[in-house]
Amino acid sequence: MALRLQQEDAYRSGTTMTVRVPAERLDQVLGELSGLGRVTARSQQTQDVTDQLVDTRSRIDSQRTSVQRLRVLMDRAATVDEIVSIESELTSRETELDSLERRAAALSGQVELATVTVRLERPNAVAADDTGFVAGLFGGWRTLSSIGAFLLTAFGAVLPFAAVLAVPGTAAWLLRRRRKGLRGPSI
Repeated sequence: MALRLQQEDAYRSGTTMTVRVPAERLDQVLGELSGLGRVTARSQQTQDVTDQLVDTRSRIDSQRTSVQRLRVLMDRAATVDEIVSIESELTSRETELDSLERRAAALSGQVELATVTVRLERPNAVAADDTGFVAGLFGGWRTLSSIGAFLLTAFGAVLPFAAVLAVPGTAAWLLRRRRKGLRGPSI
């Protein structure tokens, strides 16, 4: 079973874990992982690569036969031109054969192993180690940041209404000021 962990920063206290398990043990592993905590989301995807694997293995057999024929022709080559031409083709086919063999190995791994990615997060409750001056400082900074974000959000929400109401408000203020000017000073 292959395991890869990706740790995030200490504030989030989360870990993403990717596990490759034998396909026949997939249900058991999923059950064990579910026992670690509350499952918030779950999805499964399958991709059957068996046909691709069979096709790749067939192409490998054909390519091996082709390489063998070229080696026989190489032994029978009489001129330098024939040797160079056959050697070039042989190199090309051997490269293709290597590529097909690597692809078959990768597909074989996909058939035999299932990939499971799990995200584990610490609950929002304050842990016992979140005490002390530094923890208080970080908590205060997070609170200040949250308040700042709230105020900016509220300002952004009010701004369009203020712009729309400013036009008739300014017109009413100017009209009232003008009427006071027409009446003259009161004694």
